[in-house]
Amino acid sequence: MITLPVLFTISTMTLNQEQLDKLKSQYVEMIIDGMDHKTIFQFAYDTIMHDIEKWDEQDVKEEILDCYDEEMWQDLVEAAK
Repeated sequence: MITLPVLFTISTMTLNQEQLDKLKSQYVEMIIDGMDHKTIFQFAYDTIMHDIEKWDEQDVKEEILDCYDEEMWQDLVEAAK
């Protein structure tokens, strides 16, 4: 049997929830800092599209009216035809 040396040890987690949240936030910022504008745009597009892909027309209309106005809804409907 071959025995391999242990190169690292796994320690038990010692972070409280606040520290873990801070670590997560720092990691997210590190990921975003490593992205160019095109990658950030694509990530935002994919995330938003994933969130709304199951919405029906009424759901989309309500969202647009909540965030914009009736004119924007009409403009988007016309552009989609």
